[in-house]
Amino acid sequence: MKNIIFTLLTFLICHNLFATDYYVNANTGSDSYNGLSISTPFKTINRAAYITLPGDNVFVMNGTYMSEQPEWSIVNITRSGTPSNWITYTNYPGHSPLLFFTGSGISIYNQASYININGFIIKGNNDNLNLASALNQPGSCNDPTSTINALYNGNGITMWAEPNIEQIHHINITNNTIFNCPAGAIYGSRCDYITIENNMLYNNAWYTIYGSSGIAFYQNSNYDNSTGYRMTIKNNRLMGNYNLVPWLVNCGIYDGNGIIIDDSKHTQNGSTVPAYTGRTLIANNIIYGSGGPGVHVYESEHVDIINNSVYYNQQTDVNFNGEIDANNSNDIVIRNNIMYSKSDKPINSVVQSANIVVDNNLYFGGNGYSVNGTNAINQNPKFLNPSLTLIADFNLNSSSPAIDAGSSTLAPSTDKNGNIRPVGGGFDIGAYEFGSALNIESFKLKDNEITIYPNPVEKNLFIDFNSNISLQNVFIEIFDATGRKITTSTLNKNSENIISLNIETLNLNAGIYFLKVRSNNSNILKILVKK
Repeated sequence: MKNIIFTLLTFLICHNLFATDYYVNANTGSDSYNGLSISTPFKTINRAAYITLPGDNVFVMNGTYMSEQPEWSIVNITRSGTPSNWITYTNYPGHSPLLFFTGSGISIYNQASYININGFIIKGNNDNLNLASALNQPGSCNDPTSTINALYNGNGITMWAEPNIEQIHHINITNNTIFNCPAGAIYGSRCDYITIENNMLYNNAWYTIYGSSGIAFYQNSNYDNSTGYRMTIKNNRLMGNYNLVPWLVNCGIYDGNGIIIDDSKHTQNGSTVPAYTGRTLIANNIIYGSGGPGVHVYESEHVDIINNSVYYNQQTDVNFNGEIDANNSNDIVIRNNIMYSKSDKPINSVVQSANIVVDNNLYFGGNGYSVNGTNAINQNPKFLNPSLTLIADFNLNSSSPAIDAGSSTLAPSTDKNGNIRPVGGGFDIGAYEFGSALNIESFKLKDNEITIYPNPVEKNLFIDFNSNISLQNVFIEIFDATGRKITTSTLNKNSENIISLNIETLNLNAGIYFLKVRSNNSNILKILVKK
């Protein structure tokens, strides 16, 4: 027995030491290569997915990745990692691989677990579909007897487990952009220990007959009996996720939410498994322009909805229950959220639910119906530039009533950009903490104070200070176009008042960035273009 145990431990240790890095390149790769270097990459991500073992990394390089058949998924993940050796699928540093699907994007099934999905652009086929054909698609309310067509019903990322007998668990989905999917951006069925963080999800769920949403979890299921946070949805930006096609069951439009947590009680479809005991955290998300509510909790329990900025959802001409709502649910906390509603829609609601805590939220707009709770503020939050566009800015104006007005209880320690909370006298309400994010109105834009060159930049950037400026330690911060802080550096000027910054080491993709220069009481903002 001792020899068997020793042999097993030796195998596990050795495998951890010799975990494999695979490389994939749609342009130069071949699935007949070994995939072990950037010069011998696989052509498809699926080729790597078929052979991964715990601890392996799959690095995906620039290129467009598509499925072998129109109705299929681009990537099928069925192999699992282990608690100490996750399998990771990620973009190669500095690369932005595009997964363009007509069937579906990434599918995780066969009880796969301990998987990281990071850094992909996943695009669905909405541009090649139209509402007229979607309304009459096979399986729709207008053609119910025909076989359902996958081309109208694909998710960007799907985590699927069979009812009552399977489970998907321990999956991290981070730093992805998912858009134009005819069904949802991210869908999970019978899952546990899932983290959805720092993703951009927009213009999804338009053409499906399945009542999809931006992020949807159905019947979360227990991997263990822990009562802490096991499902986490935070720091995401969701826009324009709505339904245009009726749900095939009742032939009405009931969904198209930003985020939905559905039936964690397991009361639907003959489920025989116990109710979900873990908590779900929905925090620091920007959710706007959804067809239904920004956050919808239905027949579920143990959900904390904290510090979200939720704006002008309920776009579909249907009677929904608010920007954030709890329906037939229990043990829900709704705190520190900004809810800004259309004038003909309710701001929020609690329907046939128990043990609901509603406090320290800010409400604006709406048709007069809301559940204020305690410490409510009914004023304009004064976002910097709210709109239903990708460039909308939901940072707070310096005179916003949301500043310092939040509760510290359950408040996240950082805001959507990863900046420390609180700044000032207390926690702010909403996804951004004023004073720590990229609040453009607080910066000086004086060209005579500094000059940056070359701009556009490829490798090295030089920052030339006016000789009249007496600055010592200088903080350089770079933000992407969404206002997310990428890096901070503390530097000193040389004798010629010039700082040199190596941009190449940051692995920035080509595009527009903001360069913030800060020292003493001076804040200067410059637009930076990366080649």
